[in-house]
Amino acid sequence: MNNFSYFLKEGIANLFTNRMVTFMTVLTVIVSLLVTGVFQVISTNLVHISGELGNNFEFNIFIKDSVMEEDLEDVAQQLLSIAMVKDAVLKSKSETFREFKEKIGNDSLLQGITEEDNPFRNCYVVTLTSLENADYVLEEITLLDAVDSVSNNLETSKKLAAVEKKVNLYSIIVYVLLALLCLSIISNIINVSIFSRRKHINIMKYVGATNGFVRTPFIIEGVIVGITGAILSSGILAYGYYLIYGNFNQVLEGIYLLSPGIVFTELLITNLIYGGLIGGIGAAFAVGKHLKV
Repeated sequence: MNNFSYFLKEGIANLFTNRMVTFMTVLTVIVSLLVTGVFQVISTNLVHISGELGNNFEFNIFIKDSVMEEDLEDVAQQLLSIAMVKDAVLKSKSETFREFKEKIGNDSLLQGITEEDNPFRNCYVVTLTSLENADYVLEEITLLDAVDSVSNNLETSKKLAAVEKKVNLYSIIVYVLLALLCLSIISNIINVSIFSRRKHINIMKYVGATNGFVRTPFIIEGVIVGITGAILSSGILAYGYYLIYGNFNQVLEGIYLLSPGIVFTELLITNLIYGGLIGGIGAAFAVGKHLKV
């Protein structure tokens, strides 16, 4: 505990010993995390939107004309009993007929056609919990006796699933590359600060201080700098995102951007972890160059 108190005291004292360098280091952390943070916000929302598109992707299941109105509820239960079917909403042929007449207007080919001559069929609008096995689910649906045909758009659904996977993969790759770039930049900035104290490090080594004893205060200093930059950058990003969300939050009908609260929480947690790690690791690398005397 005495050692920890000493390390913490030294680490905090080091921050104020070279205030300009500390300020530049914090500023570098903020700028670096702003870059990675902007990418994180974009990629997180892209993953969210592609997932929502997939989860809300609808398939039209047309029911045979021979199925009576009173049997439609049983058909709905059969659809919902199939694995990965999230919802099945009935769209009656009368409803479809009225909508179609409203769209094409009074001067249409349907003029004079009554409900008794309704050419449309009862239809269930089905959504799935996942698009990964959509072809298997739709195959199961077509086996039901009441089902006449399926408007599946499988190619579109597969493209949506592929987009979601690619966004996830590319997000991880780019975020790791940006983190490594930030680590390199911050390590060099911290190295400038430590270089001015190389004589102090050499004296400590000559009187018998271990590498760990010398290195720890600098690592604590780096972690504090990283966390400070993480908090400030998260606040800036959250405020910017809040302004965007207030003016533009609906991407498509029924699909919205992630709420500012969720984005800020994710940003803060990620930035605190990355800021602390990058600051600590950067300081460890930088001070390591001056431990050989």
